[in-house]
Amino acid sequence: MPFDFSELFTSGVREMLPRLEARRLAFAFDCRGPQLTLPGDAVAMRCSLHRLLCGLAELIEVGFLVFDAETGRTPSGEAAARVRLAGTGLAARDKTMSAVLRRLGLEDMPALASDAPGTRRARGRCPRTGAPIEFASLGKDGLLFSVEWVDGQAEHWELARPADAHGTPAWLVYDNVMAARSLARRLQRLGWAPRLFGSVAHFRRELLSCGDAALPALVITVESDSLAPSELEGLAHLLPPGTQCIHAVAAGSPTLTQAERIAGFDLKVRPLSPWELHQITERLCEQRRRPWRQSLPYPVVQEERPRLLVVDDNLLTRLMARSTGEALGYEVAAASDGEGALQSCERWSPDVVLMDVHMQPLDGLETTRRLRELQALGRIAPCAVVALTADDSEATRRACLAAGMDGHLAKPLMLPTLAAELHRVCAGHGRQAESRAGLAFATEWPVAAEPPPAAPLPGLQRPAAAPGVATNGSGACAA
Repeated sequence: MPFDFSELFTSGVREMLPRLEARRLAFAFDCRGPQLTLPGDAVAMRCSLHRLLCGLAELIEVGFLVFDAETGRTPSGEAAARVRLAGTGLAARDKTMSAVLRRLGLEDMPALASDAPGTRRARGRCPRTGAPIEFASLGKDGLLFSVEWVDGQAEHWELARPADAHGTPAWLVYDNVMAARSLARRLQRLGWAPRLFGSVAHFRRELLSCGDAALPALVITVESDSLAPSELEGLAHLLPPGTQCIHAVAAGSPTLTQAERIAGFDLKVRPLSPWELHQITERLCEQRRRPWRQSLPYPVVQEERPRLLVVDDNLLTRLMARSTGEALGYEVAAASDGEGALQSCERWSPDVVLMDVHMQPLDGLETTRRLRELQALGRIAPCAVVALTADDSEATRRACLAAGMDGHLAKPLMLPTLAAELHRVCAGHGRQAESRAGLAFATEWPVAAEPPPAAPLPGLQRPAAAPGVATNGSGACAA
Protein backbone atom coordinates (compact mmCIF):
# COMPACT_ATOMS: atom_id res chain seq x y z
CA MET A 1 0.00 0.00 0.00
CA PRO A 2 1.42 3.48 -0.83
CA PHE A 3 2.76 5.53 2.07
CA ASP A 4 3.98 9.08 2.67
CA PHE A 5 7.74 9.06 3.13
CA SER A 6 8.05 12.21 5.26
CA GLU A 7 5.33 11.03 7.64
CA LEU A 8 7.03 7.66 8.01
CA PHE A 9 10.40 9.34 8.60
CA THR A 10 8.82 11.50 11.30
CA SER A 11 7.32 8.41 12.90
CA GLY A 12 10.74 6.77 12.95
CA VAL A 13 12.23 9.59 14.98
CA ARG A 14 9.26 9.58 17.33
CA GLU A 15 10.06 5.97 18.16
CA MET A 16 13.68 6.91 18.91
CA LEU A 17 12.94 9.91 21.15
CA PRO A 18 12.81 8.08 24.50
CA ARG A 19 16.20 6.46 23.87
CA LEU A 20 17.81 9.72 22.74
CA GLU A 21 16.46 11.78 25.60
CA ALA A 22 17.36 9.18 28.20
CA ARG A 23 20.99 9.51 27.07
CA ARG A 24 20.82 13.33 26.79
CA LEU A 25 21.82 13.25 23.12
CA ALA A 26 21.16 16.53 21.34
CA PHE A 27 19.85 16.26 17.81
CA ALA A 28 18.45 18.17 14.84
CA PHE A 29 15.85 16.74 12.50
CA ASP A 30 14.85 17.94 9.05
CA CYS A 31 12.84 16.56 6.15
CA ARG A 32 12.87 18.74 3.04
CA GLY A 33 11.26 18.60 -0.35
CA PRO A 34 7.75 17.93 -1.63
CA GLN A 35 5.53 15.20 -0.33
CA LEU A 36 6.46 11.86 -1.81
CA THR A 37 4.16 8.85 -1.87
CA LEU A 38 6.05 5.60 -2.35
CA PRO A 39 4.47 2.28 -3.33
CA GLY A 40 5.40 -0.88 -1.51
CA ASP A 41 5.76 -2.11 2.02
CA ALA A 42 5.62 0.62 4.68
CA VAL A 43 6.58 -1.89 7.38
CA ALA A 44 9.75 -2.79 5.51
CA MET A 45 10.64 0.92 5.20
CA ARG A 46 10.02 1.46 8.92
CA CYS A 47 12.30 -1.47 9.73
CA SER A 48 14.98 -0.12 7.40
CA LEU A 49 14.95 3.35 8.97
CA HIS A 50 14.78 2.06 12.53
CA ARG A 51 17.79 -0.24 12.22
CA LEU A 52 19.90 2.66 10.91
CA LEU A 53 18.68 5.06 13.59
CA CYS A 54 19.50 2.48 16.26
CA GLY A 55 22.92 1.91 14.73
CA LEU A 56 23.78 5.62 14.77
CA ALA A 57 22.56 6.08 18.34
CA GLU A 58 24.68 3.13 19.44
CA LEU A 59 27.81 4.56 17.81
CA ILE A 60 27.67 8.01 19.46
CA GLU A 61 28.01 7.87 23.23
CA VAL A 62 28.03 11.62 23.91
CA GLY A 63 27.46 14.34 21.32
CA PHE A 64 25.12 15.62 18.67
CA LEU A 65 23.08 13.78 16.01
CA VAL A 66 21.59 14.96 12.72
CA PHE A 67 18.64 13.20 11.07
CA ASP A 68 18.32 14.67 7.59
CA ALA A 69 16.00 13.59 4.76
CA GLU A 70 15.25 15.05 1.34
CA THR A 71 12.81 14.09 -1.38
CA GLY A 72 13.01 14.94 -5.07
CA ARG A 73 13.72 13.44 -8.47
CA THR A 74 16.85 11.91 -9.92
CA PRO A 75 18.21 13.40 -13.17
CA SER A 76 16.42 10.60 -15.05
CA GLY A 77 13.08 11.64 -13.53
CA GLU A 78 12.63 8.90 -10.93
CA ALA A 79 11.21 9.79 -7.53
CA ALA A 80 13.81 9.52 -4.79
CA ALA A 81 14.16 9.89 -1.03
CA ARG A 82 17.60 10.27 0.50
CA VAL A 83 18.41 10.03 4.20
CA ARG A 84 21.62 11.08 5.90
CA LEU A 85 22.12 10.17 9.55
CA ALA A 86 25.17 11.80 11.09
CA GLY A 87 26.75 12.14 14.50
CA THR A 88 29.70 13.85 16.11
CA GLY A 89 31.18 13.74 19.60
CA LEU A 90 32.49 10.83 21.63
CA ALA A 91 32.21 7.79 19.36
CA ALA A 92 32.03 4.15 20.40
CA ARG A 93 35.13 1.97 20.29
CA ASP A 94 36.18 0.11 17.15
CA LYS A 95 34.92 -3.18 18.57
CA THR A 96 31.43 -1.76 19.02
CA MET A 97 31.55 -0.17 15.57
CA SER A 98 32.48 -3.48 13.96
CA ALA A 99 29.60 -5.21 15.75
CA VAL A 100 27.10 -2.58 14.58
CA LEU A 101 28.32 -2.77 10.98
CA ARG A 102 28.02 -6.57 11.00
CA ARG A 103 24.50 -6.33 12.37
CA LEU A 104 23.60 -3.91 9.57
CA GLY A 105 25.15 -6.20 6.97
CA LEU A 106 27.75 -3.62 5.89
CA GLU A 107 31.17 -4.73 4.62
CA ASP A 108 34.34 -2.71 5.06
CA MET A 109 35.58 -0.93 1.94
CA PRO A 110 38.99 0.58 1.09
CA ALA A 111 39.37 4.18 2.19
CA LEU A 112 39.53 6.84 -0.50
CA ALA A 113 42.86 8.34 -1.49
CA SER A 114 41.75 11.69 -0.07
CA ASP A 115 40.70 10.22 3.28
CA ALA A 116 42.57 11.11 6.43
CA PRO A 117 44.31 8.33 8.36
CA GLY A 118 41.90 6.33 10.48
CA THR A 119 38.95 6.77 8.11
CA ARG A 120 36.71 3.73 7.91
CA ARG A 121 34.17 3.10 5.16
CA ALA A 122 31.60 0.36 4.71
CA ARG A 123 28.86 -0.46 2.23
CA GLY A 124 25.91 -2.80 1.87
CA ARG A 125 22.21 -3.08 1.13
CA CYS A 126 19.16 -3.02 3.33
CA PRO A 127 17.82 -6.59 3.61
CA ARG A 128 14.20 -5.37 3.68
CA THR A 129 14.14 -2.71 0.93
CA GLY A 130 17.31 -3.42 -1.06
CA ALA A 131 18.37 0.23 -0.81
CA PRO A 132 22.15 0.88 -0.97
CA ILE A 133 23.68 2.00 2.33
CA GLU A 134 27.03 3.74 2.76
CA PHE A 135 28.83 4.33 6.03
CA ALA A 136 31.84 6.48 6.85
CA SER A 137 33.67 6.99 10.12
CA LEU A 138 35.83 10.07 9.64
CA GLY A 139 37.63 10.30 12.95
CA LYS A 140 36.98 13.57 14.75
CA ASP A 141 34.68 14.69 11.93
CA GLY A 142 32.14 12.09 13.06
CA LEU A 143 30.03 9.32 11.52
CA LEU A 144 27.68 9.26 8.55
CA PHE A 145 25.11 6.79 7.22
CA SER A 146 23.70 7.56 3.79
CA VAL A 147 20.87 5.67 2.08
CA GLU A 148 18.68 6.40 -0.94
CA TRP A 149 15.42 4.89 -2.12
CA VAL A 150 14.61 5.32 -5.83
CA ASP A 151 11.39 4.20 -7.48
CA GLY A 152 10.40 4.92 -11.06
CA GLN A 153 6.77 4.02 -10.31
CA ALA A 154 6.39 6.20 -7.23
CA GLU A 155 3.60 8.74 -7.13
CA HIS A 156 5.27 12.12 -6.68
CA TRP A 157 2.94 14.89 -5.61
CA GLU A 158 2.74 18.11 -3.67
CA LEU A 159 0.24 19.72 -1.36
CA ALA A 160 -2.89 20.77 -3.24
CA ARG A 161 -3.26 24.28 -1.80
CA PRO A 162 -0.79 26.98 -0.75
CA ALA A 163 -0.19 27.39 2.98
CA ASP A 164 1.59 30.60 3.90
CA ALA A 165 1.33 32.36 7.27
CA HIS A 166 2.62 35.64 5.73
CA GLY A 167 4.76 36.63 8.72
CA THR A 168 2.22 35.90 11.43
CA PRO A 169 3.80 35.53 14.91
CA ALA A 170 4.24 32.06 16.39
CA TRP A 171 5.58 31.64 19.92
CA LEU A 172 7.41 28.47 21.00
CA VAL A 173 8.23 27.36 24.53
CA TYR A 174 10.97 24.76 24.66
CA ASP A 175 14.14 24.43 26.77
CA ASN A 176 16.06 22.38 24.15
CA VAL A 177 17.89 24.87 21.94
CA MET A 178 18.69 22.48 19.07
CA ALA A 179 15.18 21.08 18.83
CA ALA A 180 13.56 24.48 19.27
CA ARG A 181 15.48 25.99 16.38
CA SER A 182 14.70 23.02 14.16
CA LEU A 183 11.02 23.65 14.74
CA ALA A 184 11.41 27.40 14.28
CA ARG A 185 13.13 27.00 10.92
CA ARG A 186 10.38 24.73 9.68
CA LEU A 187 7.75 27.26 10.70
CA GLN A 188 9.71 29.95 8.87
CA ARG A 189 9.49 27.90 5.68
CA LEU A 190 5.72 28.04 6.04
CA GLY A 191 5.75 31.82 6.46
CA TRP A 192 5.54 32.09 10.26
CA ALA A 193 7.63 34.55 12.30
CA PRO A 194 8.64 32.46 15.34
CA ARG A 195 9.91 33.61 18.72
CA LEU A 196 11.52 31.14 21.11
CA PHE A 197 11.20 31.08 24.88
CA GLY A 198 13.05 28.84 27.30
CA SER A 199 10.41 28.96 30.03
CA VAL A 200 6.70 29.50 30.55
CA ALA A 201 7.49 32.26 33.05
CA HIS A 202 9.27 34.34 30.41
CA PHE A 203 6.52 33.56 27.90
CA ARG A 204 3.87 34.77 30.35
CA ARG A 205 5.76 38.00 31.19
CA GLU A 206 6.14 38.84 27.52
CA LEU A 207 2.51 37.98 26.82
CA LEU A 208 1.28 40.37 29.53
CA SER A 209 3.59 43.21 28.51
CA CYS A 210 3.28 43.25 24.71
CA GLY A 211 0.55 45.03 22.79
CA ASP A 212 -2.28 43.37 20.89
CA ALA A 213 -0.50 43.85 17.56
CA ALA A 214 2.34 41.53 18.64
CA LEU A 215 0.30 38.69 20.12
CA PRO A 216 0.83 35.27 18.53
CA ALA A 217 -1.66 33.41 16.35
CA LEU A 218 0.10 30.12 17.13
CA VAL A 219 1.56 28.87 20.40
CA ILE A 220 3.49 25.60 20.63
CA THR A 221 4.77 24.35 23.97
CA VAL A 222 6.91 21.23 24.25
CA GLU A 223 6.87 18.89 27.21
CA SER A 224 10.19 18.60 29.02
CA ASP A 225 11.60 18.00 32.50
CA SER A 226 11.39 21.74 33.20
CA LEU A 227 7.90 22.24 31.75
CA ALA A 228 5.04 20.50 33.55
CA PRO A 229 1.53 20.51 32.03
CA SER A 230 0.27 22.27 35.18
CA GLU A 231 2.31 25.35 34.25
CA LEU A 232 0.15 25.79 31.15
CA GLU A 233 -3.09 26.07 33.08
CA GLY A 234 -4.80 29.34 32.32
CA LEU A 235 -2.28 30.33 29.66
CA ALA A 236 -4.73 29.97 26.78
CA HIS A 237 -7.14 32.39 28.47
CA LEU A 238 -4.56 35.18 28.10
CA LEU A 239 -4.39 34.74 24.33
CA PRO A 240 -6.66 36.25 21.66
CA PRO A 241 -9.68 34.21 20.53
CA GLY A 242 -8.80 31.87 17.71
CA THR A 243 -5.16 31.41 18.73
CA GLN A 244 -4.01 27.86 17.99
CA CYS A 245 -2.39 26.34 21.10
CA ILE A 246 -0.53 23.03 20.84
CA HIS A 247 1.29 21.06 23.51
CA ALA A 248 3.73 18.58 21.96
CA VAL A 249 4.67 15.50 23.96
CA ALA A 250 6.72 12.39 23.35
CA ALA A 251 5.03 9.14 22.40
CA GLY A 252 4.21 7.26 25.58
CA SER A 253 4.06 10.40 27.72
CA PRO A 254 1.68 10.12 30.72
CA THR A 255 0.09 13.36 29.52
CA LEU A 256 -1.47 11.45 26.62
CA THR A 257 -3.40 9.20 29.00
CA GLN A 258 -4.60 11.87 31.41
CA ALA A 259 -8.36 12.06 31.71
CA GLU A 260 -8.26 15.87 31.90
CA ARG A 261 -6.60 17.56 28.99
CA ILE A 262 -4.76 20.87 29.24
CA ALA A 263 -7.44 23.53 28.86
CA GLY A 264 -7.19 25.32 25.54
CA PHE A 265 -4.34 23.17 24.16
CA ASP A 266 -4.41 20.42 21.57
CA LEU A 267 -2.10 17.52 22.41
CA LYS A 268 0.14 16.22 19.62
CA VAL A 269 2.98 13.71 19.53
CA ARG A 270 6.36 15.15 18.61
CA PRO A 271 8.11 15.65 16.34
CA LEU A 272 5.24 17.30 14.51
CA SER A 273 4.95 15.89 11.03
CA PRO A 274 5.12 17.94 7.82
CA TRP A 275 1.44 17.36 7.19
CA GLU A 276 0.50 18.48 10.72
CA LEU A 277 2.31 21.79 10.40
CA HIS A 278 0.78 22.30 6.97
CA GLN A 279 -2.67 21.80 8.50
CA ILE A 280 -1.87 24.29 11.27
CA THR A 281 -0.87 26.88 8.71
CA GLU A 282 -3.83 26.11 6.49
CA ARG A 283 -6.11 26.68 9.47
CA LEU A 284 -4.76 30.23 9.75
CA CYS A 285 -5.32 30.73 6.02
CA GLU A 286 -8.91 29.55 6.45
CA GLN A 287 -9.48 32.07 9.24
CA ARG A 288 -8.27 34.85 6.99
CA ARG A 289 -10.69 33.79 4.27
CA ARG A 290 -13.53 34.51 6.70
CA PRO A 291 -13.73 38.28 7.28
CA TRP A 292 -15.43 37.97 10.68
CA ARG A 293 -12.50 35.89 11.97
CA GLN A 294 -9.64 37.96 10.59
CA SER A 295 -8.10 38.89 13.90
CA LEU A 296 -4.39 38.60 13.12
CA PRO A 297 -3.59 39.65 9.54
CA TYR A 298 -0.55 41.76 10.40
CA PRO A 299 2.96 41.50 8.93
CA VAL A 300 6.04 41.00 11.06
CA VAL A 301 9.47 42.34 10.09
CA GLN A 302 12.24 39.79 10.66
CA GLU A 303 15.46 41.02 12.23
CA GLU A 304 18.51 40.43 10.05
CA ARG A 305 20.75 37.78 11.56
CA PRO A 306 24.53 37.35 11.47
CA ARG A 307 25.82 35.19 8.62
CA LEU A 308 28.05 32.14 8.97
CA LEU A 309 29.90 30.51 6.05
CA VAL A 310 31.10 26.93 6.59
CA VAL A 311 34.03 25.91 4.36
CA ASP A 312 35.02 22.24 4.40
CA ASP A 313 35.65 19.56 1.78
CA ASN A 314 34.01 17.03 4.11
CA LEU A 315 30.25 16.67 3.60
CA LEU A 316 29.76 15.46 7.16
CA THR A 317 31.47 18.51 8.67
CA ARG A 318 29.38 20.84 6.51
CA LEU A 319 26.22 19.06 7.61
CA MET A 320 27.10 19.20 11.31
CA ALA A 321 28.35 22.80 11.20
CA ARG A 322 25.25 23.96 9.34
CA SER A 323 22.94 22.38 11.93
CA THR A 324 24.82 23.75 14.93
CA GLY A 325 25.26 27.19 13.34
CA GLU A 326 21.54 27.45 12.64
CA ALA A 327 20.84 26.39 16.21
CA LEU A 328 22.88 29.36 17.42
CA GLY A 329 20.84 31.85 15.42
CA TYR A 330 22.99 32.36 12.33
CA GLU A 331 22.11 32.35 8.67
CA VAL A 332 24.33 29.56 7.31
CA ALA A 333 25.76 28.85 3.88
CA ALA A 334 28.42 26.30 2.93
CA ALA A 335 31.28 25.90 0.45
CA SER A 336 33.23 22.72 -0.31
CA ASP A 337 36.57 24.26 -1.31
CA GLY A 338 38.68 27.42 -1.15
CA GLU A 339 37.59 28.86 -4.48
CA GLY A 340 33.96 28.36 -3.59
CA ALA A 341 34.59 30.08 -0.25
CA LEU A 342 36.03 33.18 -1.94
CA GLN A 343 33.10 33.35 -4.34
CA SER A 344 30.62 32.98 -1.47
CA CYS A 345 32.34 35.72 0.52
CA GLU A 346 32.13 38.06 -2.46
CA ARG A 347 28.46 37.33 -3.18
CA TRP A 348 27.08 36.81 0.31
CA SER A 349 29.28 38.85 2.72
CA PRO A 350 29.33 36.57 5.79
CA ASP A 351 30.12 37.94 9.24
CA VAL A 352 32.23 34.91 10.18
CA VAL A 353 33.78 32.02 8.26
CA LEU A 354 34.47 28.56 9.69
CA MET A 355 37.47 27.47 7.63
CA ASP A 356 38.84 23.95 7.27
CA VAL A 357 42.64 23.98 7.21
CA HIS A 358 43.47 20.88 5.16
CA MET A 359 41.66 21.10 1.82
CA GLN A 360 42.63 20.47 -1.79
CA PRO A 361 43.62 22.07 -4.07
CA LEU A 362 43.44 25.35 -2.12
CA ASP A 363 43.93 24.81 1.60
CA GLY A 364 42.40 26.93 4.35
CA LEU A 365 45.58 28.89 5.03
CA GLU A 366 46.02 30.02 1.43
CA THR A 367 42.27 30.69 1.12
CA THR A 368 42.42 32.94 4.17
CA ARG A 369 45.47 34.81 2.81
CA ARG A 370 43.67 35.43 -0.50
CA LEU A 371 40.53 36.48 1.37
CA ARG A 372 42.47 39.05 3.38
CA GLU A 373 44.11 40.39 0.20
CA LEU A 374 40.75 40.81 -1.51
CA GLN A 375 39.38 42.52 1.58
CA ALA A 376 42.32 44.93 1.58
CA LEU A 377 41.46 45.78 -2.04
CA GLY A 378 37.85 46.43 -1.08
CA ARG A 379 36.43 43.60 -3.20
CA ILE A 380 35.14 41.57 -0.25
CA ALA A 381 33.59 42.87 2.97
CA PRO A 382 35.52 42.26 6.20
CA CYS A 383 34.68 39.18 8.25
CA ALA A 384 36.10 37.02 11.02
CA VAL A 385 37.73 33.69 10.10
CA VAL A 386 37.95 30.77 12.53
CA ALA A 387 39.89 27.61 11.76
CA LEU A 388 37.97 24.34 12.14
CA THR A 389 40.34 21.38 12.04
CA ALA A 390 41.21 18.09 13.65
CA ASP A 391 44.84 19.30 13.88
CA ASP A 392 45.07 20.97 17.27
CA SER A 393 48.86 21.32 17.36
CA GLU A 394 50.55 24.53 18.43
CA ALA A 395 52.26 24.77 15.02
CA THR A 396 48.89 24.71 13.24
CA ARG A 397 47.50 27.34 15.57
CA ARG A 398 50.42 29.65 14.82
CA ALA A 399 50.08 29.03 11.09
CA CYS A 400 46.40 29.91 11.23
CA LEU A 401 47.06 33.16 13.03
CA ALA A 402 49.87 34.02 10.59
CA ALA A 403 47.50 33.46 7.66
CA GLY A 404 45.07 35.99 9.10
CA MET A 405 42.60 33.85 11.03
CA ASP A 406 40.97 35.17 14.18
CA GLY A 407 40.52 31.93 16.10
CA HIS A 408 40.85 28.16 16.16
CA LEU A 409 38.37 25.37 16.90
CA ALA A 410 39.34 21.71 17.20
CA LYS A 411 37.11 18.89 16.00
CA PRO A 412 34.83 17.28 17.02
CA LEU A 413 32.52 20.26 16.83
CA MET A 414 30.69 20.79 20.13
CA LEU A 415 27.81 23.24 20.52
CA PRO A 416 28.91 25.17 23.66
CA THR A 417 32.46 25.64 22.33
CA LEU A 418 31.22 26.80 18.94
CA ALA A 419 28.74 29.19 20.57
CA ALA A 420 31.42 30.82 22.70
CA GLU A 421 33.96 31.19 19.88
CA LEU A 422 31.49 32.57 17.33
CA HIS A 423 30.16 35.03 19.90
CA ARG A 424 33.73 36.17 20.62
CA VAL A 425 34.85 36.76 17.04
CA CYS A 426 31.49 37.93 15.67
CA ALA A 427 31.09 40.78 18.16
CA GLY A 428 31.15 44.04 16.22
CA HIS A 429 30.80 42.46 12.77
CA GLY A 430 27.50 44.16 11.92
CA ARG A 431 23.95 42.84 12.28
CA GLN A 432 24.10 43.19 16.08
CA ALA A 433 25.82 39.81 16.33
CA GLU A 434 27.21 40.42 19.80
CA SER A 435 23.81 41.26 21.25
CA ARG A 436 21.84 38.30 19.90
CA ALA A 437 23.79 35.48 18.34
CA GLY A 438 25.42 34.41 21.58
CA LEU A 439 22.10 33.93 23.38
CA ALA A 440 21.56 30.33 22.35
CA PHE A 441 21.38 29.23 25.98
CA ALA A 442 19.56 32.25 27.34
CA THR A 443 15.90 32.44 28.29
CA GLU A 444 14.79 33.69 24.90
CA TRP A 445 16.60 32.56 21.77
CA PRO A 446 16.76 34.60 18.55
CA VAL A 447 15.68 32.99 15.31
CA ALA A 448 17.88 33.33 12.25
CA ALA A 449 16.35 34.41 8.99
CA GLU A 450 16.13 31.64 6.41
CA PRO A 451 19.53 31.26 4.67
CA PRO A 452 19.93 31.09 0.91
CA PRO A 453 18.49 27.82 -0.45
CA ALA A 454 21.01 25.02 -0.26
CA ALA A 455 21.96 23.29 -3.49
CA PRO A 456 20.14 19.98 -4.01
CA LEU A 457 21.97 16.86 -3.02
CA PRO A 458 24.10 15.38 -5.82
CA GLY A 459 21.89 13.48 -8.23
CA LEU A 460 18.71 14.69 -6.55
CA GLN A 461 16.58 17.47 -7.99
CA ARG A 462 13.71 19.25 -6.35
CA PRO A 463 10.88 19.68 -8.86
CA ALA A 464 9.44 23.15 -9.30
CA ALA A 465 5.93 23.67 -8.02
CA ALA A 466 3.16 23.97 -10.54
CA PRO A 467 1.17 27.25 -10.55
CA GLY A 468 -1.15 27.34 -7.59
CA VAL A 469 0.50 24.32 -5.97
CA ALA A 470 2.47 24.63 -2.74
CA THR A 471 5.56 22.59 -2.02
CA ASN A 472 5.96 20.90 1.30
CA GLY A 473 9.07 22.88 2.12
CA SER A 474 8.71 22.34 5.82
CA GLY A 475 10.94 19.78 7.40
CA ALA A 476 10.30 17.56 10.33
CA CYS A 477 11.86 18.82 13.53
CA ALA A 478 12.38 17.80 17.10
CA ALA A 479 9.09 19.20 18.33
